[in-house]
Amino acid sequence: MAIYIDATLWKKMIEIIRQTPYERAFYLIGFYNDNESYVIEIFEVLYQSSSITHIVSDPYGRMLISNSLPAGIKLLGIAHSHPFDQSSKPEPSSIDLELAREYEGDIIITMNPTGEATAVKFAGDYEDVRIKIEDFPRELRIICVDDIYFVFPWWLQDTTIKLRIPQLYGEIMYRLYFHSHFDGKRIIIPEYEWFYVKQKYSIPHIAFGNTRDLTKRYLLENNITKLLQSQS
Repeated sequence: MAIYIDATLWKKMIEIIRQTPYERAFYLIGFYNDNESYVIEIFEVLYQSSSITHIVSDPYGRMLISNSLPAGIKLLGIAHSHPFDQSSKPEPSSIDLELAREYEGDIIITMNPTGEATAVKFAGDYEDVRIKIEDFPRELRIICVDDIYFVFPWWLQDTTIKLRIPQLYGEIMYRLYFHSHFDGKRIIIPEYEWFYVKQKYSIPHIAFGNTRDLTKRYLLENNITKLLQSQS
């Protein structure tokens, strides 16, 4: 099992980690393909508290990220720093291992300011995950159908994309209907809008309902997003 992370995103994440002696953590967004994951977006988490030895993330941030994703990409896991670790192989702490168990299927990356990192995933048992840093291609497959955006990886063939769109369309509509309400006569879908977040790629995200402004602010003003835009 391996997780591939775009080199541009990886370098910016390391840059942010080196700015402070406190722990930092990031949501990893991208594609899952068999036993390989590909990270195409990274967002720093919302913190309830942060120190040299630990962080407590605000779960509201995870909800905002998850609800904003276009069809075709998903939250793959979390990367976090151990600022006190200068070894060539940062080891996950007992808290990290418990996090992997709590979010079964997610990849948990432990990294240090020198750029060294290890990763683990829990799926019935703990499994080491290889980390590969690569320069991804400059294009994604972004498609819009009936005002619903789909994002596919560069390697996917047109025939496969056509087969996947109906299922993925249903997942987005389920998300919207889940946040709908019934006024006594009909189901009212919350107002929503699509907006682009530019890191390495310009990727459409959806914001809707009462969290619309908060979602846009969280993604557009995120440390990773701002750093990449200022240096592009």
